[in-house]
Amino acid sequence: MLAVCRLVTLGILLLAGQAMAESYSLEPNQKNLPACSGAWSRSNGNSVYACSGQITLSAGDVLTASGAVTLRAAGFSIASAAIGSGSGPISIEADWGGITATGTSTFSAGVSSNGSASLSTATIAGSLTGSGSITMSGGSVEGDVSSASGSIQLTGVTVVGAITANSGSITLSGGSVDGLVNSNCCDVVSTGTNLQGGARSGSSSLSITGGVIQGDFSSNNAATLNTVTMVSGTVLAGSISFTDSTAGSSTASVTMASRYNAISLSGSQVYGDLTAPDYSTVNVANGSNVYGTCKPNSTPANACKSTKLLLSWWLNEGGWTGAVGEVLDRSGNNLHGQAYNGASTAATAPALTTVAGQGTCRYGSFTGASRQYVQTAHNDALSLQQEFTIGVWVRPRTLPASGLMSILSKDENYEFHLRPDGTVNWWWQTTGPSATREFSSTGKVVVGQWNHVVIRYTRTQQTIYINGTVAGQASLSGTPLANSDPLQLGWDQLAGRHFDGDLDELRIYQGALSNSDIAALATERHACSQALQCVSDDFDRPLLGSDWIVSSRGLSAFTPAIIGNRLRLTSNQGNVATASALQRLFPGEGNFIQAQFKYYAYNGNGADGIALILSDATQTPQPGGYGGSLGYAQLNSTSGFAGGWLGIALDEYGNFSNPTENRQGGPGLRQDSVSIRGPGSGTSGYRYLAGTPAGLNPGVDSASSSSPAPGHTYRITIDARTAGKALVTVERDTGSGFVVLPGLESFDALAASGQTSMPENLYLSLTGSTGGSNNIHEIDDLQICASEIKPIGQQIHHFDLSYSPTSLTCNPQEVTVSACLNEDCSKLYTEAMEVALAAENAVWFENGILKIPGGGVGTAKLQVPQFKKVATIGVSGSTPPALSFGTTTCSTPGCTVTGVKSGFLFDVPTLTAAKPQEEIAFRAVKVDPEDPSTCEPGFAGGTRNIAFSSTYDNPATGTQPVIINGEAIGAKATELPLSFDSQAVARLSVRYDDAGKMTLAARYEPTSGNEAGLLMEGSDLFVSKPYGLCIQTIPAAEQACTSDNVACPLFSNSGTVIRAGDPFPVSVRAVGWQSDGEALTADQLCAGNITTPNFELAGVVLTSELVAPASGQVGSLSLTEYNHELGAETKLVNSAQQDVMSISEVGIFRLVATPPDYLGEPIHGGTSNRIGRFSPAFLGATGSASLTPSCGPVFSYQGQPMDFAAGWEPSLTVTGYNRQGDVTQNYDRGEFWRLLTPAVGGYASAVGRAGLDARLSATGSPTAAIVGADDGDGSRIYRWSGQSLMYSPADKPSADDLPFTAKVVQTFSAASLTDADAVCVAGTDCQPFSYAFTEQPGSEVRLGRMQIGNAHGSELQPLVLPLTIESWQATAGGPVFRTEIEDQCTSEGSLGGVQLDGFTGRLTSGKTTATVASIGLGVGQVALSAPGSGNDGSVEVSLPGMPDWLRYDWRGAGREAGRGLASFGIYAGSKPLIFRRELYR
Repeated sequence: MLAVCRLVTLGILLLAGQAMAESYSLEPNQKNLPACSGAWSRSNGNSVYACSGQITLSAGDVLTASGAVTLRAAGFSIASAAIGSGSGPISIEADWGGITATGTSTFSAGVSSNGSASLSTATIAGSLTGSGSITMSGGSVEGDVSSASGSIQLTGVTVVGAITANSGSITLSGGSVDGLVNSNCCDVVSTGTNLQGGARSGSSSLSITGGVIQGDFSSNNAATLNTVTMVSGTVLAGSISFTDSTAGSSTASVTMASRYNAISLSGSQVYGDLTAPDYSTVNVANGSNVYGTCKPNSTPANACKSTKLLLSWWLNEGGWTGAVGEVLDRSGNNLHGQAYNGASTAATAPALTTVAGQGTCRYGSFTGASRQYVQTAHNDALSLQQEFTIGVWVRPRTLPASGLMSILSKDENYEFHLRPDGTVNWWWQTTGPSATREFSSTGKVVVGQWNHVVIRYTRTQQTIYINGTVAGQASLSGTPLANSDPLQLGWDQLAGRHFDGDLDELRIYQGALSNSDIAALATERHACSQALQCVSDDFDRPLLGSDWIVSSRGLSAFTPAIIGNRLRLTSNQGNVATASALQRLFPGEGNFIQAQFKYYAYNGNGADGIALILSDATQTPQPGGYGGSLGYAQLNSTSGFAGGWLGIALDEYGNFSNPTENRQGGPGLRQDSVSIRGPGSGTSGYRYLAGTPAGLNPGVDSASSSSPAPGHTYRITIDARTAGKALVTVERDTGSGFVVLPGLESFDALAASGQTSMPENLYLSLTGSTGGSNNIHEIDDLQICASEIKPIGQQIHHFDLSYSPTSLTCNPQEVTVSACLNEDCSKLYTEAMEVALAAENAVWFENGILKIPGGGVGTAKLQVPQFKKVATIGVSGSTPPALSFGTTTCSTPGCTVTGVKSGFLFDVPTLTAAKPQEEIAFRAVKVDPEDPSTCEPGFAGGTRNIAFSSTYDNPATGTQPVIINGEAIGAKATELPLSFDSQAVARLSVRYDDAGKMTLAARYEPTSGNEAGLLMEGSDLFVSKPYGLCIQTIPAAEQACTSDNVACPLFSNSGTVIRAGDPFPVSVRAVGWQSDGEALTADQLCAGNITTPNFELAGVVLTSELVAPASGQVGSLSLTEYNHELGAETKLVNSAQQDVMSISEVGIFRLVATPPDYLGEPIHGGTSNRIGRFSPAFLGATGSASLTPSCGPVFSYQGQPMDFAAGWEPSLTVTGYNRQGDVTQNYDRGEFWRLLTPAVGGYASAVGRAGLDARLSATGSPTAAIVGADDGDGSRIYRWSGQSLMYSPADKPSADDLPFTAKVVQTFSAASLTDADAVCVAGTDCQPFSYAFTEQPGSEVRLGRMQIGNAHGSELQPLVLPLTIESWQATAGGPVFRTEIEDQCTSEGSLGGVQLDGFTGRLTSGKTTATVASIGLGVGQVALSAPGSGNDGSVEVSLPGMPDWLRYDWRGAGREAGRGLASFGIYAGSKPLIFRRELYR
């Protein structure tokens, strides 16, 4: 038993030796407080608990509180405890005893310590602060970590806030920090830590190894980074070293700047700009690459690639409206573009298909005929004169027939084009030497395919790449010529060079990309957004406007219109057929089209419905049959919708599904259904494809309702994004959400119609129809969305056919086809086109296809083969298409031509106004009875009286007759005797003294003789055109300018000078012929030539021709095109009758008018007399200068001349500007620069201290140099040297003389900036010009002096007098002179020799010598040799040669050199001793 009892006792003792986990709470009753080695107290309303000793928490202990409290103690010892909770946070505050936490502990609030803090694997919900050192390993801190006077060392800690050590170093290992890491005094060392908020060492160094970092990093001394990935930010340090690291990226560059030493890179990749001191370099070693700039240079030289993305146009916008800045630049440089003339984006066939949401997505689509392009205004960043690379995807629709088709241009700086053979032409101009450079690739682009084209420029080689492969190279010298022209994608400012096709992914880089970079550029994808373009119309307005074209084609007339804020498609009359076409183009293949609208059919007896139509855009839309054909399908002999491809009908009566009335296919009558018919032409096709069953519930219409109903919403989707498919889905919402209608879910209309492809472009129209029964049909809240919607652009309004009303069956007649842009055909569509001609009872030559290369007028041949047969002719379609539902106009009602057996054949060629055309054959013919297709002479020879008449065709009126054989022929028939030969041929002389299109008709109808009863008729339509265009401006000014130099006076009007950019009067007169070979110049055309008032022509191109200066720029005109109007002359004015023509440049010019074809015929233009001389409208001035410190890197003394910094001598740049504020480059060409070299101007101080500012003066004699003269950039730089600036020192210092930064303003008088033509700065209100110096580096200015101290000693020993260089400084006690430790300009040599005078006692001259020594950090000394025994006495010491800026008013008698007193023979004696005696009692 005794042994057993001993074992139990031992077990109890063992249990007692283990600490048990406890739960404590901070409650007012204090019953369960943790162990405290001192006494407990409470304060602040029981929210603060304090222990006067140490608190110990053991492993597993839990400390809670019912609310937020603070726990204070002299110290804490914590082992794996849990302190507080989210609802009861406990803040820990330790005093001198600090905090020690081992194990794994959690803190619900902040932790602070006046002593040190050491924690391991702690989770702190607040901040960790201390006065002493902080050490923590593992865990996290949700707030900041800071120490007031100790170091911080964290290992594997996640810090959400910042880390700050005011007086200690920071050492980090692993973990991460979201905020700034900042030591105000000491080193910051990081190893493997992700630093997201940057780091700073105020007075020491940064050392960062590993980790991902971003933000701003700075240190006073070295910044050393190894194996780091720097995402973004800056580095600023005394020296910078990157090893095996990556800094920045192509989309997020970094900047680095070293204050004192080199930047060194080893095995690192850096994207950004690096700057070392001017005297240092950027070392690029061991495979490092810099994609940015290195200043001042790199070692080795040119090691920095300097590739920087300047512009990135994805052309990924959903569409363009022409708004400024809507073509987005993704480079971050905000070089956004603007689309012109309807250029837009497309998405049907991108260069790189979308993979995982990435591709080239949308692209820019450009139509050359519409002169479409994208432009961004000039920006200096885009004027490239060093290495550069430009890449773009190119898919030409066509190649130019001749000349060039522009891809991209910044004019003389760089531009590249496509040539007719598909090669790429690169053209630019250079300086040094001044030359024009160009070469073309050997490789070619493929029409209709995407080609990636890159040009790369270096000084030694220029390379063209096509699809990543070198396609051409050259080695042409010179620097590309910078300019202020805009950047244009798809054009280069020259007429006829607009790009025709698609362009995408324009990238412009500063620097030369490598071959691998260029190859990668051709595979670059980015995220694609599937944004739809939408067109919406709520019809809440009175008129439809230009977005809709409407038509009617039924037995009852009704034109669609807005009624009651809804689009009414039919009235409730019977037999109505209408169509309303939306003026947009929808690409077919690859597109997604969805139309949604509310539908109302009411107030009738239930018929027929509406249809949504997609038609081939190459054909002019015309509605189909009324009734059950719903305006889409054919109706008996009535043709269906012209170009119809798909008709989706909401059918009330049900006949759209019925194969009756010549409709093809269908299940029969289906009331209240939705059905689809396919493509057709004329009365063929339009076959039934699919539809719902009859009896949709609720029904399609509400015939019995007198108010708009039922208002169901329909959504029709045509999805052609999958190749070879066109999936149609029709949904309806009757009030409970959209429901797919049966039989019409993803129905493949392409397969059902037997077609393999869709039309390239589609029109979308809405038709409405009634028949024997009717309803009112309306829609509202229309929205049409698609992947791609194109604007139609310039559209042919209609075609006009001019011809003779009769046509010999034996001979085809010519029909003149005009493409009209307006109703009266006074304006023509002048681009290339193809017209499909239609005829009934007649035959068109060339299968009825007329190709018109340009000019708007073509000629086709038509033959009516049967006598008395009436033929009907017209236009069935065109490319580009004519206006929807447009009606062809003709010479005869109903566009009819009648076949005849006999008549006259004659062809008056195109005439030149006032010039007779002789020997025109006039033939009388009839049908050969043996061969009806052949003509024979109409009668025997002899003289016959032929009745001639003339009528005006275009324009419709006039004043001049046609002159035939000398006789005036007008509208009233006039008989002329004509002599016919045996072949029945007579000869005519024809003249017309005006311009226009005329019809000359002939008729022979004798009433007696053998030929009585014979009727022969014939007519011919001919054109008469002016000889040229007389251009006049201001006659007196034109006459005054007789030379091609500045002897030509300034261009003026009644004494008012007209300068570059100012408007001036211009009139243009169309004139007739006077003599062959007459020059097309104003001095010829404007004197003696008749006026042709019937000449009317739109789109006459105006250009300027530079006369002088010979090497200058042609400039630009404010008006580059005008419309010549009927009348004696056309003045170039606006609606307010104000002149609108101006020339942007300086010089002497001529205006040139180049008209397009006139009524299908080429015509001459004209050239004006000399216009000018133009001067700038005003001058602009900019200045630059900076001082440099004279006494070291920081400051200069008052009284000390301050030189100008190298490269920052006072410079004045003068630039000529036109009235619009653009640079007039020609001003800087030879004698056209009219400004004399300005005087240097005056300097004034702008420190803001009145007494001080008055003391600035200049010394030296200025010498002016002119930079950039005659280089044609519109500017010259005047730069002065030979001067310094100086602040005269004050006699007595004041607060004004405390250190200040020199601030200087240079001012030039208005007179010195006014040139010989009275052009001056600020225009007519001539003003002086001032500018402020910059601090590059600038100079601080201090008031200084040198003080020589006194000294005494034995004559047997050398004596040293102290020298002190002082400056006037601010202190807490007020301004005082303090030693100037930053002085670097004072040396032994600068002080001159020592002067000794004022000898006393037995000391005489020559007994001692003096030297100046040990000058530095503001102090020095004058050493005097020992004069020897018996030579006691004193001597005054001075430095009379010291600089003026170190002199001072020592005695109130003015500024002088300081003086010291050296006394020999005086012994100071031993230090005094004090004796104390103590008395004891």
